[in-house]
Amino acid sequence: NFTISCQVDENDIGQAISSTTQVTVEYAPENVEISLHAIEIEQGDFLEPVLCTADASPESSFMWKFDDTVISEEGVLVLADPLSKEQSGDYFCHVSNDRGEEIKKVTVDVLYKPECSVTYSI
Repeated sequence: NFTISCQVDENDIGQAISSTTQVTVEYAPENVEISLHAIEIEQGDFLEPVLCTADASPESSFMWKFDDTVISEEGVLVLADPLSKEQSGDYFCHVSNDRGEEIKKVTVDVLYKPECSVTYSI
């Protein structure tokens, strides 16, 4: 962003005049980064917040998705409850503005104890 100014001094035909214009350069999100790319965590533990950031003009909006469902509309992914094995998978940070969109992924692998079930019939 920058300012352009023009100024003309008074002469025999007219008065001095000046004009100033602010120029704003707009661009799609770039330099998109997430604080963690792959997470291994035990079932029942809490996930530390995952931060998604970007440079953009105008300012970006953020959206986190899991299984094509929006789970947050902020730049920080916070899962308040202890994690279950069903929450393993890829989480996507969508960063967008009027000029474009970028998407970054973090993979969460929820580790859990082996499960065994026995069925029988008489």
